Amino acid sequence: MVLTAHSSSFARRLVRDWEAEHISTALRSVESVVAVSRSLRGELVRYAPEVQIDVIPNLVDTEFFTAGPPRDATGFTWLAVALLTENKGIATLLEAFEGAFGDQPDVQLRIAGDGPELPKLRVLAERSDVADRVIFAGRLTREDIRDEMQACDGFVSASRVETFGVALIEALATGVPLVATRSGGPEDIVDPSVGVLVDPDDA
Repeated sequence: MVLTAHSSSFARRLVRDWEAEHISTALRSVESVVAVSRSLRGELVRYAPEVQIDVIPNLVDTEFFTAGPPRDATGFTWLAVALLTENKGIATLLEAFEGAFGDQPDVQLRIAGDGPELPKLRVLAERSDVADRVIFAGRLTREDIRDEMQACDGFVSASRVETFGVALIEALATGVPLVATRSGGPEDIVDPSVGVLVDPDDA
């Protein structure tokens, strides 16, 4: 039996006391334990220090996520794809976008996804100086996400905690550079050859 771990609950400190014993038992009761990132392995070790935990990252379908046609040479489009929860840091991303590109009318930010934070984020965007350049694309199909990645110039993840970051490797497969937070998983993906890492919640 192989146990594979993906949950961000460990890094977000959402594991309740009564659950910890069951997690320890599960980790000790299988032949192999696999985590999707080094940061998640570090979290799991606390529950069973003697258990070997291997890291096998998530995969990307490079026959589906491809570079596509040449990108438009005019303007610059940032793309974020996320479930719009507080953990994804989109409010900080909006602040960062306004601060960095408020005076550059040819730069836009497209945010794909839906979630409980959407109404709040819409208000924040509408009250900013870049309201006309922040586009909420809504929940998209897998095909639409690929098309957005193929069309954008930079992909950004602003998460506070990210166990892995599948959208990051999907964006990389389309040939787009990354900006991501040091939120766990991205440290295994982003290096200076493909993008930049920044601190969470630091606009």
